[in-house]
Amino acid sequence: MVYGLPKFQTSLKHYLAITRPMNSLSTGLSIALITSMFMDWKTSLHVLIIGSTTGFLGSASAMVINDYIDRNVDAINKPWKPVPKGLVKPSILVYLGLAMYLTIIAINAPLGYLTVLTVIIYASTSIAYSFLRRFWWSQLIVPFSTTSPLIYSYVLSGFPKKFLEITIILSLSVYSAMLGREVIKAIQDVEGDRRVGYRTIPLKFGFKTSKSLILSTSLIAVTLNYAATLYAKLAPLYLILISIANAIYIRGVYRAVKIIGNRSFNPLELEDSRRKTLYASIIGLISYSTLNPPILKI
Repeated sequence: MVYGLPKFQTSLKHYLAITRPMNSLSTGLSIALITSMFMDWKTSLHVLIIGSTTGFLGSASAMVINDYIDRNVDAINKPWKPVPKGLVKPSILVYLGLAMYLTIIAINAPLGYLTVLTVIIYASTSIAYSFLRRFWWSQLIVPFSTTSPLIYSYVLSGFPKKFLEITIILSLSVYSAMLGREVIKAIQDVEGDRRVGYRTIPLKFGFKTSKSLILSTSLIAVTLNYAATLYAKLAPLYLILISIANAIYIRGVYRAVKIIGNRSFNPLELEDSRRKTLYASIIGLISYSTLNPPILKI
């Protein structure tokens, strides 16, 4: 127990940690900003509240379910996490994840069936991944789920045609960047994954192929990020922010590839690269909203 905190507050702290507040908050914020951009910054407050809440709870739900399903492999790879340490009750995670899943479906119901369908597809896919870890292709699901801030925002905004090309390009960029990050995470967790019978890209195709995939997806992601400016008349702030995101991402990838090239490397050495690619993705998602700032219309 943390000194000075009641037992209930301490327990709540651990449950909150499992939702990955930074990831979930950034998803909610990204949806609010991107939706505003798609609607020329004229969206209503209740739409932004529903959108950002959906982003937070949808991401948190996937994180909670994943920690429940992965509790055995985390006991090997990441024994410091709340579930392996016995700081939370696994059974509660199931109810918590399900409650958040049903909540985001319910709050989107007033916005139309297409919005609800989009939420169900993305939320269900994110959760389904946790049950498909024995198949290497399950790693292709995670990058898909990370395109949700863009696709969901596009649907929430009423399918604005003038942003269709940008949405496609940036979704492909996000997918590519997150696929590379997912492979880095799989290499980091390779020992525990092997013991519990999970099949990942590194275990299926080897580290050499995985390294090539990380490099190629990173190059594609960076290129597409800059290609998006072709569909905006002027985006100086976007260029600044996306350049920062790209620089952080490339640095993380470069370090990861360098570590993987060492045959005797410790997978835990990849933690810094994993974090850098996460920070880069958050900055990248936020930067997308500056492609059409309030003072300038595309």
